[in-house]
Amino acid sequence: LTILSMKGSKVRRSVGQWQEYEIEQLRQGVTAFGVGQWSQILKHGRFLPGRTSVDLKDKYRNMIRRGLFNIQE
Repeated sequence: LTILSMKGSKVRRSVGQWQEYEIEQLRQGVTAFGVGQWSQILKHGRFLPGRTSVDLKDKYRNMIRRGLFNIQE
């Protein structure tokens, strides 16, 4: 579900919270393609419509910061 809302002159996009299967797809994608290959991971993974490669990058970065993804994985 992608929701666009106008706030001033900026458009905000909201896809919704990350699903468990998306997080697992992200983990598998990083393992298979490597860190930084967000477009490839997005292309070959199963993610909610509206997710972008930037969304994947940001989610990965936040998972690393929270200790939810080991860099060695």
